[in-house]
Amino acid sequence: MNPAFAPAHMRNLVPVFFKHANHLRDILGELVRTSATDRSAWKDEAQRAAYEGARKDGDEETVQDVMKWMNRVTLDIIGEGASSSHSSPSTRCCGSSSLSPQC
Repeated sequence: MNPAFAPAHMRNLVPVFFKHANHLRDILGELVRTSATDRSAWKDEAQRAAYEGARKDGDEETVQDVMKWMNRVTLDIIGEGASSSHSSPSTRCCGSSSLSPQC
């Protein structure tokens, strides 16, 4: 496993990291622009209700489960870095180009 973490190999992965990080930035930016809220971001319905009750009218906020997106982009980077494949990224929700947070 040592050659996988050799400095030369890691340098070759930098463009992969940037490509996927920029893709994730675009996805999260679009979710913020559309004010899409990810209902799975709360641990339970009581926590969501407490948040909604504390919000002021006119607040332009969105709540996202960022860990879910980080997991997806990490898998994409590992997949592309390990196999040099450019398959459909998992940051495209469920294999489609939809940015729906329900996936």
